[in-house]
Amino acid sequence: MDKLEQSQIRLLLEHLTAQSLASCGKSQKQMHAEHSAKKIIRSGHTIKRAVEICEAEGRAFIAAAIKQVGDVAKSPEAFDKIVSSLTAQTRNWDAHVAEAVRLATMGGPQRFDSATNAADELLADLKMRIFRELEIERFGFIRALSPQTPLPLPSQVAPTPTPLKNRGGKPLAAHWDAMWADIAVQLYVGDLTPKSQKQIKDAMFAWFNANNIDAGDTAVTERARQLWHKIEAAQ
Repeated sequence: MDKLEQSQIRLLLEHLTAQSLASCGKSQKQMHAEHSAKKIIRSGHTIKRAVEICEAEGRAFIAAAIKQVGDVAKSPEAFDKIVSSLTAQTRNWDAHVAEAVRLATMGGPQRFDSATNAADELLADLKMRIFRELEIERFGFIRALSPQTPLPLPSQVAPTPTPLKNRGGKPLAAHWDAMWADIAVQLYVGDLTPKSQKQIKDAMFAWFNANNIDAGDTAVTERARQLWHKIEAAQ
């Protein structure tokens, strides 16, 4: 990304984050008022709703960020900024859920520990799911790593080109996109922690083999090389 794109993405994410935090806070307060009026504020439902509100706001932020940031630049660096912004927001979720636990256990301090443990489990599950789903979007931002075949000049186009044979039965581009998505998820959740280009290549071939897809060694090696170079540059 150039400096102009970096600046634009920073402004976009700051704006979206501010909107998300404000909306989440407002929804939490409304929920507290509703539960208090219904006399159910001191219940596990208050904690559950607090987590659900965080999830709804998180998903809304992701959808807006993927669209708006992607319109400016689609690169691994741009996607990482989305991840960082969402990570910062989860600290706000912690505070909202902690407040829900406090309200739900008022007058019953003996329930505080069990309520806190239950809330922690709900919040941990939410974070795991929402970040895993976000990572699936990463492949759209790393497709630029894939070598692109230059379009032929009009004079070079054959009148009746021979279709490229694909023994996998699916469009070739879909194979690569699906593989990138799987590799991105493996990297994020820690299933893949490559120490060399070969380990990335092996993981890519493992995916193709598991899906009964033939892939050329040269093509896979080139993609593994480019991803490994990006990882090295980020370290």
